[in-house]
Amino acid sequence: MMRKFHGLNRFNEKIGSLKREAQIMRETLNKLQDIHERKLQRNKAYRISNASQKFEIKLREVNCMVEAIEHLHPVTGKWDIRFGELVLIESED
Repeated sequence: MMRKFHGLNRFNEKIGSLKREAQIMRETLNKLQDIHERKLQRNKAYRISNASQKFEIKLREVNCMVEAIEHLHPVTGKWDIRFGELVLIESED
């Protein structure tokens, strides 16, 4: 013989409702974590892209300086970089 407990159906309904709410909250949390992760990845990609663009600009500047120096400096001269400037050390001219 089964005994009937008063209010058991209501209790089970509340538990079911709480489980559904918990599932919705887990799904929402997962969505928020995904959004946050994508934002971090975009932010990191932007920083990497920005740094690579700056590097390309510096590389172009260096290449231009090298080309200019190749046209100007004596072939037999010795060059050095001091305090960020290209300096002619010796020249046989």
